[in-house]
Amino acid sequence: MNTVTIMKGTRFMMNNCVFEILKEQLPGKFVVKNLNQNSESLSDLKDLLRFHEKGELTFEVTGPRTSLSDEGVRENKIVDFSMLPENSKEVASRRYEAIKPLLRFKGNKMQPYFEERSAELRLMGHEVSALTLRRWFDFFVNSGNDINALVPNTMDCGKGTRLSSELEMIIDGFVETYYAKREKIQATDVHLRIVTEVENKNKFRTLDTKLDIPSYNTVLRRIKQKDPYEMMEKREGEKHAFDKLGHVNTLGKPARALDVIEMDHTKLDVFVVDDETRLPLGRPWLTTAVDKATGSIVGIYIDFHPPSYVSVMKALSHAMSSKYYVKELYPDIKNEWGAYGVPKLLKVDNGKEFRSSSLDDACKQLGIELQFCPPRKPWYKGTVERTFRTLNSQLIHQIPGTTFSNVVQKKDYDPVKNATVGYQKLIKLIHSWIIDEYSQQFHKGIKGVPARLWAESIEKWGHPPLLQSKPMWDVVLGKLKKGSTVQRTGIQFQNLYYNSSALQDLKRNCMKKDIKHVSFKYDPYDISKIHVYDELERKYLEVPCTDQAYSFGLTEFSHRCILRQLNKAKKNVNLSELSQAKERFLKDVEEEKRKTKGVRAAALTQPSSAQIISSATTKDAKAEIEVAQVERSLFLRFEDEEELWEVVNNANVE
Repeated sequence: MNTVTIMKGTRFMMNNCVFEILKEQLPGKFVVKNLNQNSESLSDLKDLLRFHEKGELTFEVTGPRTSLSDEGVRENKIVDFSMLPENSKEVASRRYEAIKPLLRFKGNKMQPYFEERSAELRLMGHEVSALTLRRWFDFFVNSGNDINALVPNTMDCGKGTRLSSELEMIIDGFVETYYAKREKIQATDVHLRIVTEVENKNKFRTLDTKLDIPSYNTVLRRIKQKDPYEMMEKREGEKHAFDKLGHVNTLGKPARALDVIEMDHTKLDVFVVDDETRLPLGRPWLTTAVDKATGSIVGIYIDFHPPSYVSVMKALSHAMSSKYYVKELYPDIKNEWGAYGVPKLLKVDNGKEFRSSSLDDACKQLGIELQFCPPRKPWYKGTVERTFRTLNSQLIHQIPGTTFSNVVQKKDYDPVKNATVGYQKLIKLIHSWIIDEYSQQFHKGIKGVPARLWAESIEKWGHPPLLQSKPMWDVVLGKLKKGSTVQRTGIQFQNLYYNSSALQDLKRNCMKKDIKHVSFKYDPYDISKIHVYDELERKYLEVPCTDQAYSFGLTEFSHRCILRQLNKAKKNVNLSELSQAKERFLKDVEEEKRKTKGVRAAALTQPSSAQIISSATTKDAKAEIEVAQVERSLFLRFEDEEELWEVVNNANVE
């Protein structure tokens, strides 16, 4: 997805009209022309950011992978890099790796750099001319650092000899199951296993539906298309992989804001209570993204669930988003949270949530370089580590219910007994501390005040890059489900059905092209809809759940727990039973939620910081809050705590 900078010449769509920015008359004040009505007006940056965040404003994009819309602005032809065929993704990734060292250079006198890089690649066994590197470089930079600009043109030439999606899934599955293991099974053995599997499947197929037998070279190519670091890590171990293929940036302080951000998680040293029942819930997790150049905290995510792909993507999304919601949600906070934008480099540790292929694809699509620190060496991301220490000393350890950091500090203090701060109150306190205290203080590590350093960087280097479309990015960040079939009743997923006339149209079109499976993405915090990828049109279709009364605002975790209760009662799982189960829990809210049994479960149903922010800025805020209250009651029915945590672990798997 392209990134866009608000500046002279930037065009955008809003209220079915096309606008163009003519100039920045004053800092944060733009003269904007309505091209449909041929009129000019003065627009505030804050208003543009707010409209963009709410999905009411979409920027025009540039680059080779764009097309002209009916409204007269250019839009992306490829909406999601992760949904492309593996061979196309691999070609684009190789081209990106070829030009990546050149991206730090700018200007018209770059020919020597292209020639030098071409020579380097030749020594590595890759014949790429300086002219080709220049072309790839221009495609990437002119498209707003969108890796889709590097996808080969063969994407527009039909399917060709591409393997069937079913055979692709078989090969990928066997490579992951047998090759990517410490037992180090050879590629020849994996190929033989795949051939046997295909032959077994073909025994029950008609002649025209038999799968092709893949050659050894085909399987070997698929193995080589995998991330070499990831493969070596799985076959040789984490330390060996980092010693051989790892990379650590030893450069000093970055020159500008968003050049480098560091992200990490911590379990907060404080027990919080339910805002309604006042029962202790436990210690929430905090995911934080910190800008290395200015020390500014650019994004956070707070939840009781352990770190996962969801928490990483929610924190990254918050970091890239403008924080206009603060004045609406917390009007007593004095200052503004001005940090936002798409970073150039994201520095993380080696946690499995950061080693996600989904995160890798998302970063490639945004032009974000993903950098992993050496194992067991947290000082390589010292900025975020210092921020955690400052948060604990200035805020967390001052709150009743703190656990402190060691036994000496704790002494006879009982954090559970002294816990008095509500969970949502804690989220507000963290916002207040970030905006009114941390960002306004002088910090020795960065030799300045974060808010001032951020403002100086923007004044010197310009406004931060933004996402072209916020709503589409929310879809792209969703959890991926592959290999689903579309029936007359729609798509069945976790005992729910998703269907629409557009989905049935897609089914008919796929049948004509012999496409048997589709993929979709969904928000684990709202299973009332899924977004099915149409690979023919390269776009997403929003498909609602057929039972909106049950699914609206319901989280994936909550739904799985309801299913567990029904299965325990040995009842058939159908829409009627699901609705009745939810209704029974609703009636028991007032009685059950005040019982201490199940309090630990209730913690896991608290809304995340992202949900609280979203509910404060949408029309359905009241409905979402009511749903959240219902959800808290659902988990007080667990008698077996081990049963609960089994569901928690399953729900947190990517």
